[in-house]
Amino acid sequence: TNTINVSLDSGTSQPITLSAVSSPALTGGTMSLLPDATCTPACSRDIKIQTAASTPAGPYTMTVTGRAGIVTQITQFVLTVQDITPPVISNLTATNITTSGADITWLTDEPATSLVHYGLTPTYGSTTADGAFVTSHRLTLSALDPGTLYHYQAESTDAAGQPATSGDWTFRTLDTTPPTVALPAPALGLTVSGT
Repeated sequence: TNTINVSLDSGTSQPITLSAVSSPALTGGTMSLLPDATCTPACSRDIKIQTAASTPAGPYTMTVTGRAGIVTQITQFVLTVQDITPPVISNLTATNITTSGADITWLTDEPATSLVHYGLTPTYGSTTADGAFVTSHRLTLSALDPGTLYHYQAESTDAAGQPATSGDWTFRTLDTTPPTVALPAPALGLTVSGT
């Protein structure tokens, strides 16, 4: 809420009509003059500006115009809407799994950084990261042990510093150990053939 003070510098006191606009338009937000948009000097009116989750972050130039007869007075101020909503992580998966590595991929609903925590337990212990602001994320884990279960977690932070973290997920690297097959000795009079 900002307060606009109206005063008479000279001349005869007349009713004043106030209006307020935003540039760019305050998407999803509202502006109102309280208690109303008219007054006579000297008075003050509060401009109540309310944003919504859908209001994009950034600077907005607020222009307040007061009109009394043929006289117009304009004042401006800048309102900066802060991003308080973290990115939303979706479609998290481990792909291209080999004996020693895997790609971790996910999406975010806004540009954000990429970070993966990974390790043998849900406390992880290792990380890999990319500081680029993207919505489609891919990080490669390497130097992993074959045939091992790994835990991983994705984290993305948007340009306003709002972080989001996924839950704990797992994948298993491919095993290099060939399977062993044991055949019991055939019963008397039977033979075993095949490859």
